[in-house]
Amino acid sequence: MPCHQQPRQPNCDGPYSSSACNGCEALEARGCLARNTKPGCQGPFKGGNICVSCKNLEESGISPAIKIWERNLGLNGVTLQHVYPDSSQLSPAQIDRKLFKLNDPGLPCPWVQVGDLYMAVTITGDESWGPLIDKLFQAGKKNFAVFTGRHGDSKGTTIQDHSKLFGNRVPDAEHITQDKARKTVVEGRHQMRDSSFAITLYNVGTVPDSTMSKTNYLACEQLQYYGAVVIYNWCYSFLRCYQLTQQQYAAYTSLAEIPHYNAPIRDTVQNKYGWAKLPALTSKLSSMMEKSDKYSATPIGGYGLSYRNRSADVRHDLWSAGAAVGAPPSSPKCWRGNGRKWVQGFAA
Repeated sequence: MPCHQQPRQPNCDGPYSSSACNGCEALEARGCLARNTKPGCQGPFKGGNICVSCKNLEESGISPAIKIWERNLGLNGVTLQHVYPDSSQLSPAQIDRKLFKLNDPGLPCPWVQVGDLYMAVTITGDESWGPLIDKLFQAGKKNFAVFTGRHGDSKGTTIQDHSKLFGNRVPDAEHITQDKARKTVVEGRHQMRDSSFAITLYNVGTVPDSTMSKTNYLACEQLQYYGAVVIYNWCYSFLRCYQLTQQQYAAYTSLAEIPHYNAPIRDTVQNKYGWAKLPALTSKLSSMMEKSDKYSATPIGGYGLSYRNRSADVRHDLWSAGAAVGAPPSSPKCWRGNGRKWVQGFAA
C-alpha cells in the first residue's frame, strides 16, 4: 500500500507497514483510514467494525504490536547465509523475515547445519535443496538422503493427539513428485563427473502412521550407517521437532508469540539436535534400538528399516522410519496385522 503523505515519503509503504514513515505511523492512532471516512468503522487492528478499505489495510499490513516485534529483530544487522552453523545466535525469525523483506527469488534457501544434517529455517520449494547439494558436492560429499513428502510450519509439526501421528495438513504427496523431478536434474549434473554420486529420496510424510520419532530414527540410520548427508526438505524443517496439537497450533496467533521461532538457533540445537553429532549420534541410535525389548531394527538393503514388535499390547510406534522413493522393493508392501507382525516401509 502506498504512503499516505503528500508528497509521498521514499521507502514508506503506508500505515501498518514495517517501513511506515512518521506521518503514516501517526495515522494508525486514528480510526477509519478510508479516503472518505466510513461511520462506525473503528479502523484496522482495533477489533471492532471495519469498512472495506480498512479491511484491505488490515490484510496487507501488520499490527502495531507485530511492527514493534519486527523492528526489534534488528534485521538491518542480519546477513543472509546459504548455510548457518549450529552455533549461530540468530533466530529463525530473523533469517526468515530478512529473506522475506529482501524479496529476491535469486537468493538461495538458508539452511542450518548440525553435523551432516541440514534443515531449513524458512519456506522451501522444489529447487531449494539442489543448490545446497551442489555446494556440498564441491566440498567432497557424494551420498545424499533427501527427506520429503510433508509440509512444515514456523510453529512446528501438527499432530493428531497423544499418538503423535501427523495432522492432516502435514503429508503432501505432491512434494514427492516434485523432488523426483529435481533428483533427476541434480544427479544429471554430477554423475557425469563422479559415478558414485547418489541421491535417495525418503518419504517421511505420506507413509501411513508417520511420526517424528520415525523420522529421527531414519536420520540416525542414514547419518551413522550409510554416511549420508541428510536434508530435511520441507518448510521450516528446523522447527519440526516442536510438536503441537491442533489446539496448541491455533493458540499461536502471531509469529511474535512462537518461542522456538524466536529462539537462537544455538539454543534449539542444544535442546533438540545434540543427537545429530558424533559421538552422540551413536548413543542415540543405540538407545532408540534398545528402547525396550519391544523393538528391533535392521536395514532393508539400504532402502529403509523394518521393525519387529515383540509385544502384543504395544503400539508399533517405530514400525517405519520412512520409505525410499522409487527404490526396491518395487511392489508396495505393508504387513501390519494388529501390532504383532513386522512392517516394512514401502516405495511411494
